[in-house]
Amino acid sequence: GDIFIHTNNPGSIKSTVGWKGKPSYKSTRVYTSIEEGVKDWVRLISEAPIYRAAFAAFQSGDYHSAFRELEKAGYEVSINPPYSVRLERAFAEIKREVLA
Repeated sequence: GDIFIHTNNPGSIKSTVGWKGKPSYKSTRVYTSIEEGVKDWVRLISEAPIYRAAFAAFQSGDYHSAFRELEKAGYEVSINPPYSVRLERAFAEIKREVLA
């Protein structure tokens, strides 16, 4: 959506105190490229204990379960459509662009 286009932030990672990147857009971190946004999102998912089950599912290649585990851990659950659905759509779009 709108935020993804303006931020290169597929994980919708919020700007927090100490964020040293570009100024935020609607409280969301802004990256100079999609690659930078994906790398930061992977870092967050791989390092935060609350996302351990999601990261394990990603590592096994079970993306559907990984997205559901993120949602269970409370990652962006208050939006419609649910974050897991939005993330699956974004992942499919990125995959199409990379493989094109």
